[in-house]
Amino acid sequence: MSISGLLMLTVGIGAEELSLHLGYVEGLMSAARAEALISALAEVLCGVVPAVETAAAQ
Repeated sequence: MSISGLLMLTVGIGAEELSLHLGYVEGLMSAARAEALISALAEVLCGVVPAVETAAAQ
């Protein structure tokens, strides 16, 4: 949970997979803002994970 209590990010690790789950408080944050945040996070993470690993996911 974020300091402001508006967002929650959980990470799951499974059979050679990493999953991210973003939750938000509906009404306090718009779905568009939550989508923009997860898109920015995904872009940053894809920038630091080696290309071989991200290519396997596509």
